Amino acid sequence: MEGASKIEGRKLVLLRMVGATIIIACLNYAYIGYTTGVIKVGTRRNSFIMADENLWLGYFYLLSSAATSTLLLFINKSQSKTFKILATIFGGAWFVTLGTCILTNMVAR
Repeated sequence: MEGASKIEGRKLVLLRMVGATIIIACLNYAYIGYTTGVIKVGTRRNSFIMADENLWLGYFYLLSSAATSTLLLFINKSQSKTFKILATIFGGAWFVTLGTCILTNMVAR
C-alpha cells in the first residue's frame, strides 16, 4: 500500500499532538499581534520582534510555521509524492522567512 504508516500508536499520537500544539501557539501569537500590533516570538536572547512595517513578515513566519506543523498531522502519509512536495515547499518557505526575520532584527538592533 502506497504511503503506509511506519509510525503507529503512541508515537503517531504524540507527533499529532505536537503539531496541533504548534498550530495553536501560532494562532495565539497571531491574535496577540493583531491586538497589540507587535509579534514577539521567543524570550531572552533568542527572540525576534516584528512591529510596524515588518509586522507582515511576522504574520508570514507564523503562517509558514503553522503550515509546516500541519504536516505533522499527516505524518503517516510521508511516503507519498504529494507529501514530499508539500514538505519541501513549506520547509523552504519556513527557512526563508526565519532567515528574513533574523536579518530584519539584526538590522533593527
